[in-house]
Amino acid sequence: MRGGKFFAAFVKLAVAILAIGIVILVLGPFSGAETELGLNDREAHFLSMFSLSALAQLSLPWLRRRDIALICLAFAAIIEFAQPYFGRDGSLLDFVVSAGGVIVSVAPMAIEEMRRRARERGKRVKRPRFDNRRVSGVTPTQKEASGRTKA
Repeated sequence: MRGGKFFAAFVKLAVAILAIGIVILVLGPFSGAETELGLNDREAHFLSMFSLSALAQLSLPWLRRRDIALICLAFAAIIEFAQPYFGRDGSLLDFVVSAGGVIVSVAPMAIEEMRRRARERGKRVKRPRFDNRRVSGVTPTQKEASGRTKA
């Protein structure tokens, strides 16, 4: 269990560092820094919010995925709203791309959750049990009537 606690603490630290890093890179004097990594502005927005929401889902398992997605979307909206106050351009398209990163991060886990719930509902449905006496297509009473019973 010690390894699990270490991993959880490590992921929480990674979320905090990533969030602080996003704020510094987006609001600081680093306009165009993403080109040094071979990314354009839209790709950087997508990857940053994808990474943030994926790590947040790992580090905050008690929160619903919907809540994590809403928090990440609010974070992206605040960043886009604050950028003009720091000499940068806020863009609705940047927010849409960031939202795409959040959705792509949350969607596979949400789909798996829906599949798990469907499997659980399927287990609760009363199904007729398989009757191995009917494998031959003849019921036991038909066998007795025809005289083919083993004695």
